[in-house]
Amino acid sequence: MKTQIIEALATLELDYLDQLAFIQERNRNGEKWGEAGVLLMLSYEKEQIVLLLNKRSSRVQQPGDLCCPGGTLQPSLDRLLRRFLFFQRGVAYRRARDRGRHLFRWISFFLANALRESWEEIRLNPFRVEFLGALPCYQLLSFRRTIFPLVGWVKPGVRLQPNWEVERILYLPLEALFEERNYGLYSLAIPESYQGRIGDGGARAEFPCFVHLEADCQEVLWGATYHIVMSFLKAVFGFQPPAVGSRWVEGELLYPSTSP
Repeated sequence: MKTQIIEALATLELDYLDQLAFIQERNRNGEKWGEAGVLLMLSYEKEQIVLLLNKRSSRVQQPGDLCCPGGTLQPSLDRLLRRFLFFQRGVAYRRARDRGRHLFRWISFFLANALRESWEEIRLNPFRVEFLGALPCYQLLSFRRTIFPLVGWVKPGVRLQPNWEVERILYLPLEALFEERNYGLYSLAIPESYQGRIGDGGARAEFPCFVHLEADCQEVLWGATYHIVMSFLKAVFGFQPPAVGSRWVEGELLYPSTSP
């Protein structure tokens, strides 16, 4: 499975350089556009391949949402940390080098950013992560931010410890993502202050989603993380979710958050 993922991502067209030029242009025009690296984590748990996702705590924006660890750059620190990625000597890291020096520099920069954030959020030891490749960027137009996703394999048995930003870590079976009955629409109530920035400007907006049922609750994957996961499934397995899923979930967009 890892070989399949590495080979698929190594030949995937990346828009990192185009997006960085876009961000530079927007910032030059005074728009304050940001960027962030995130880590899409895979591992092996209970005899199956799983995705590891953070569930956001009540102390951050949009509590209860599922997300990948990652976040805002610390440019000086992340540039320094990328120099210490000597432990990433696998096939995928070599294939990333083959993309050219300039692009590789940015891939390793955002990988360092995502690994640093993963350590801060869930105490993920970077030496227990194998880089598998990069995915195309995702733009959060409403928040003027571009996400640079990286894919990593977390070695089984690693101990994770969520910080105050994370309620818990969800282990989502990869095979569940191929079942069309798990897809649907997420209908969100939009606060008045965000109407016009999210959805079509109304009091509610609908988004494609994936619904994961557990014994005592359901978790909804939507938004940026949903699109990153779908990008991964399409790139590696050629899978695309149904145009209109069968599930219907209602929720509420919760902003702002309570700071720690």
